[in-house]
Amino acid sequence: MLSKKLAVVFIPFFFAAAALAGNSDLQRALSHLHAASQAGVEISALADNNAKSDLVKAYASTVSSGNAELNAKLMRLAQSQGIKVLPLDPQTEAGKSLIDRLQAEAVMLRSQG
Repeated sequence: MLSKKLAVVFIPFFFAAAALAGNSDLQRALSHLHAASQAGVEISALADNNAKSDLVKAYASTVSSGNAELNAKLMRLAQSQGIKVLPLDPQTEAGKSLIDRLQAEAVMLRSQG
């Protein structure tokens, strides 16, 4: 619940700061944020499926649904500002790094089952 409240507070600041940096920087930042949010949903689903603890399953389910809602808001805001959110570019250092980290987390969670 706290993460949702923080996101609601900070997303407008994120847009404002990124807009000052330029549209291409904003597009890149939103693309990374979108990819991380989607990965959070997928990783939480893996934790929900593989966890043995009911508390972990409940938390993972809450995180997954919360991230999905926040990601939907992010996409609506980007669309309202005319910003196209692109898939991560694995040819860039930032894109490759984020993709590698997200894949490593997924592999680790899959192996926990």
